[in-house]
Formats: sequence, structure tokens, C-alpha cells
Amino acid sequence: MLLKNLYNLLFNLGIDSVNPQLLTILQAQFGDVAQFESLQSLWAGYGDILRVRFVQGHSVVVKQICFSQPENHPRGWNTDVSHQRKLKSYHVEYDWYEFVSKHSGSLPKCASPMYLERSDTNMIIVMEDLIANGYVAHQSVASEQQIKSALSWLAQLHCQFLQQKIDGVWQQGGYWHLATREQEWHKQPEGVLKEKAKALDSQIQQCQFKTVIHGDAKLANFCFNTSLNKAVAVDFQYIGYGIGVQDVMLLLSSIEGFEHQTQSLNMYLNYYFEQLSAEVVHHRPDIDGHALEVTWRNLYCVAWADFVRFLSGWSPQHKKLNSYSDRQLQLALKIV
Repeated sequence: MLLKNLYNLLFNLGIDSVNPQLLTILQAQFGDVAQFESLQSLWAGYGDILRVRFVQGHSVVVKQICFSQPENHPRGWNTDVSHQRKLKSYHVEYDWYEFVSKHSGSLPKCASPMYLERSDTNMIIVMEDLIANGYVAHQSVASEQQIKSALSWLAQLHCQFLQQKIDGVWQQGGYWHLATREQEWHKQPEGVLKEKAKALDSQIQQCQFKTVIHGDAKLANFCFNTSLNKAVAVDFQYIGYGIGVQDVMLLLSSIEGFEHQTQSLNMYLNYYFEQLSAEVVHHRPDIDGHALEVTWRNLYCVAWADFVRFLSGWSPQHKKLNSYSDRQLQLALKIV
């Protein structure tokens, strides 16, 4: 009767595609379920993120994914290519959380995985409830301290995996790189950006300093402690190899009204490299920190141009296609 009541509760929340094993797993692993809270639906309808509270007083966050191809896509890209990319992204995230569970002490803070299970048809990732553990979610307008904390987190990640190899991540991190977005490239209007797409991609792929990037480092994918001076990252579907300024670019692009804040963006870029330099000095003395900074700084505009290339085919009216991103694009086109 209890399980039936819980299923009814999920249905009333609008969550009608729950993994049949989910409730059984939660009861067995964490105790008697008292309440479900729907946090969000996954992109394009692949599943849901739930907060689950237990009778004993604790709570967890559950990401439950169904591998069936949704009928609709928010921007009309409902193709087998996009479906297979999305499925792989969930397997990459699952593998990352398995990696975190074994190496959490040496990594920048992530939401701790508490239970992982996958089959041919679905996947369950149970994580710590960061909000219940004293962290706060990103708000629509981030403070300077929050942005700097997220940049510090990225600097730690990028330093740790400089010139290192790990299994299970994308060989090219991020969701917008050219190899995975050929359909969007074909949709681009003819012009110099379309012609230079491969050259821009090569600038990034041939960089001598490669690391692991988060791959979707928008502010919405960070939580913060109550002092806002420590960040925690979530959502690792596109973690993989790249260059640090790809993450920095995406983070800065998620600042509300960033196109009107050139001075602030320059300050944040400098702050990131200050943090990266400090990390390299303390943890990676084998890396030439000056050469690393010069190389990545020079590729900052290229990272922007590569992102603009994606947006111009995927969503030509996107608000991130603006005066600032166009200035970065023009700078990049001069060096490729």
C-alpha cells in the first residue's frame, strides 16, 4: 500500500515515467520515503530530478533517466544523432560519478554520489542533497563572489587534470564542439564563420595544454556555501577533454547582461588566471604556468567563436549572440 501511495504521489507531481525500481531502491538503501519534490524535468523529457525526503529526516536528490527517445525537442532537434549524443552524455555523467566516488578527496567539491544503477533502458543517480547540507543554489543574478567562487572551482579542476588521462569522459568535452554538431553546422548561413569552423575547432583541439573541462559550466550548474566563497558543481554530462577557457567562456556567458559588462568580464578572466596560476604553482610544478596562461588567453576569443558557430546554427536568435560575442568572434577570425 505504501508503494502504491508513493506512485500516486509521483503521478500527481506530473512524474509519470518513474523507473519501476526507484521506490524499491530508495526504501532499501535510505529508509522509508516520506515525501517527493519535483525539482525539474530533464532536457527534452529524458527524465526528472527529484528531492526525496525520508521519514528519518534526511534527504537525497535523485536523477532518473529513461533511455527512450522523446517525441519532441525544445528547439526542434529531435533526431537520432541528438538522441545518441544525449544518451552518451548520461553514461559519461554516470562514469564520472563512479570516478568521484573513488577519488572525492582529491577533487574539487562535487555533489557526492550515494547510489548508482543503470540498465539497458534506464539509469538512476542518487546524490547528496546540497541544499539540505547547507549550500545555496545560484540565483538569476549572481554576485561577484559567486562568480569568483565558480571560477576558482574551475581553476582547481583544470589544474588537476592538466596533461592527465582518465577514462569515461568525452574525448572532446562540451556540448557544442563541431564533431558532435554537424547538423547545426549545415544549418548555418553561408559565410566566413561557417568556412572557418574547422579551423576554429583545430585551434582548440591542437592546443598543447589540454585538461578535463566541466563542459556545461553555466552558473546554474553551481551551488555555493552560505558565505558564497566555495562553489560546488553539478551536471557532468559533458565533462571531457578541452581547454580551460572553454569553461570560463561558458560561465561568463551565463552572467545576466554580460554583453554590457566588458570591464567586469576582463576582471573575471584575470581572476581565473590568478587562481589557475596559484593552483599550478602549488600542485603542478611540472607545468610551465606562464606558457599555459599565454596559450589559453590567446584562445579565449577562439572558444567564444567556436560557441558562436554552434549557436548560429542551433538557435540563430539566441540572446548570447550579441555585441560582446561578436567582438570575440572577430578577434578569433583574425588568427585562424
